[in-house]
Amino acid sequence: CRFMDSKMKPLWMVFENPDPKAGDIYLIFKKGDDLRQDMLTLQTIKIMDALWKAAGYDFRMTPYGVVAVDDRMGLIEVVLNSQTIANIQKEKASSALVASFKRGSLYSWIKEHNPTEEALDRAIEEFTMSCVGYCVATYILGVADRHNDNLMIAKNGQLFHIDFGHILGRFKVWIGGKLVP
Repeated sequence: CRFMDSKMKPLWMVFENPDPKAGDIYLIFKKGDDLRQDMLTLQTIKIMDALWKAAGYDFRMTPYGVVAVDDRMGLIEVVLNSQTIANIQKEKASSALVASFKRGSLYSWIKEHNPTEEALDRAIEEFTMSCVGYCVATYILGVADRHNDNLMIAKNGQLFHIDFGHILGRFKVWIGGKLVP
């Protein structure tokens, strides 16, 4: 893929779906990151979700798709109508310096997108259940590097994780100015 510089931002792609009921397909083409660990982690989360559902537990997991097409590039499915916790906190704070310390940011954001009492109750339930599922899944998988830029929330309240470059004791480190697995 010579047309993309490794410092270039990810490419946002939208594909028209021939089935209008299914909606368009939104993907990010990313070069410069090894997405194989993300792919493995999300496939494992999908299996965990299926096992939990078979046992009668629905933790509202969001195992979006990732396809590594090389060791340094791949495609990531976009989860529409979602935002990182970091962006929500910045949006709700008067200053970026205190954004992560402002109380009520997430609740306020969820309430904005779920204005009725019934919708808000549903969104809080989605948030709570998905939080439980991801706490268990990320603990079992040894997922590290969790911070507000790697946690997202959909407008319906579902919490989900992104960026799984650090799992099962395999962490990237900086050596000589390069990020090395």
